[in-house]
Amino acid sequence: MRSGPNRSRRTNPAYHRAWFVPYLFLAPGAVLLVIWNYIPAFYAIWISLTNAAPGNHSQFIGLANYVQLLSDPSFWNSLLRSLEYLLVVPVLVIIPLLVAMLLNQRLPGIGVFRALYFLPVVVSMVVVAIVFSEIFQTIGLLNVSLMSLHLLKQPISWLALPSLAIFVVMLVTVWKGIGYYIIVYLAGLQTVPKELIDSAKVDGANLWARVRHVTVPLIWPFMMFVMIISTLGAMQVFTEIYVLTGGGPLQTTTTLLFYVWQKTFSSYRFGYGAAAGEVIFVLLVALSYVEFRLSGRRWTT
Repeated sequence: MRSGPNRSRRTNPAYHRAWFVPYLFLAPGAVLLVIWNYIPAFYAIWISLTNAAPGNHSQFIGLANYVQLLSDPSFWNSLLRSLEYLLVVPVLVIIPLLVAMLLNQRLPGIGVFRALYFLPVVVSMVVVAIVFSEIFQTIGLLNVSLMSLHLLKQPISWLALPSLAIFVVMLVTVWKGIGYYIIVYLAGLQTVPKELIDSAKVDGANLWARVRHVTVPLIWPFMMFVMIISTLGAMQVFTEIYVLTGGGPLQTTTTLLFYVWQKTFSSYRFGYGAAAGEVIFVLLVALSYVEFRLSGRRWTT
């Protein structure tokens, strides 16, 4: 028969009286999670199987919304725009890492630079989008500056050109989020033992070799975290599109989430919009699964 501190603790009557205490502390958060997350999620699945709309008595219609969704060219266009928007992911994985490596130095006043890079994160996305909207207007700051430097002969309609609008919105997303990922990378870089870097220097490894063979393998989990979070954010982009382009021009910035908003709150087709939302959910689960599988693999060189 086993004996020891664990057995004596389990046989203590006080232990049996207090086993539920941790669950009492977890209960409020669990209740709120169920109310604000799980119940709406399951209710959205039910709504997607109905023809719910204002003034319309909801009727169960099965998979009709999904069938109509898959035959809608606008849906496929929005899906393509969302996949195109994933171009921000490699930018948000690589650029913050390079900046974080610069900010990881022990220099006078380096804390000020870290705060400046993080400042955009705490600014409202609506405010950021309005500022960038003014910058990229036809008579905005960018065109005026380029024309004053004789780099442009006539102003460019950055937000009105189908070939450019999506990239302007991407720029806003990158500018707004880069500070957050810099902080994540800084946390990872500060876990890298300085002795390993010094040993690599002694062995004659140059900067690229040290980054590739020492730094990146040790912060690989942080890189995968950045990749997963930035991917989920890119697939759910909305505010910057709403403020900057409204989904135009010619639907070239209408992503899946904006498509859901249009069908739900502009066309008031709640069931159809919920069905489109479930498609986003499935895509996010699939992307998260793939990236979690990748995160389980160690960096190999």
